[in-house]
Amino acid sequence: MYSLCFLKITFINLFRLPLFLDRLRVCAWVGADERPEFVRQNGLLDIWRGVGARVATHVEPGRHHFDVVDDLVRSASPMLDWWLGER
Repeated sequence: MYSLCFLKITFINLFRLPLFLDRLRVCAWVGADERPEFVRQNGLLDIWRGVGARVATHVEPGRHHFDVVDDLVRSASPMLDWWLGER
């Protein structure tokens, strides 16, 4: 229930939710050097595929939570491609 409140989804809006789920893009990038729990939680986002969302979960080798976003400054990075919608 907390997550529904966090997303500001009211009871009435809940019925409209399926109207945009096919356009929803969810991405989670986690470093492989993270604690196992972070890597596990990253995989949990795959549940959104079941409601029609476009989901990408990625485990980046040799990275952790402090440097996993470093590729956003490289023009040829898969992470940047995802955020720009080229993937």
